[in-house]
Amino acid sequence: MAKDGVEESHFRSEEMDDEDCERRRMECLDEMSNLEKQFTDLKDQLYKERLSQVDAKLQEVIAGKAPEYLEPLATLQENMQIRTKVAGIYRELCLESVKNKYECEIQASRQHCESEKLLLYDTVQSELEEKIRRLEEDRHSIDITSGQGRGEALSPCKSSVLAGGKGGDF
Repeated sequence: MAKDGVEESHFRSEEMDDEDCERRRMECLDEMSNLEKQFTDLKDQLYKERLSQVDAKLQEVIAGKAPEYLEPLATLQENMQIRTKVAGIYRELCLESVKNKYECEIQASRQHCESEKLLLYDTVQSELEEKIRRLEEDRHSIDITSGQGRGEALSPCKSSVLAGGKGGDF
């Protein structure tokens, strides 16, 4: 019987252990459910706080008061001013370059015109001198042939006097 008493107490202890385990399990599940609810509530509260912080920062940015917005904005504006100045200087240099090219073209055109004018003058002068030389040769040959036709040869002095020049000029 002693054996039966040990088994019975062991059975009771197992039964209590099972009941105790089940009760403990239920307590743990309740505790876990409670912790999950607290976690969800805290998570929602944190989300709402972060959202309100983001909204507040957005309002500061819109109002132009947020330091994390103002510092980069100041840097960007400074860079913009520098780039604008550089672009203005570059534009002026480009305009000056175009002006210099224009003046060079005008000067080259004038020099070309003068060169062509001098070349034309030299050509006309050479042609006129050639015509004068031919006319003088023709006149000289006419004077010689006309003097021979009458039977007298004109001396070079006489032909030049007849032509309106001074005596002795050839």
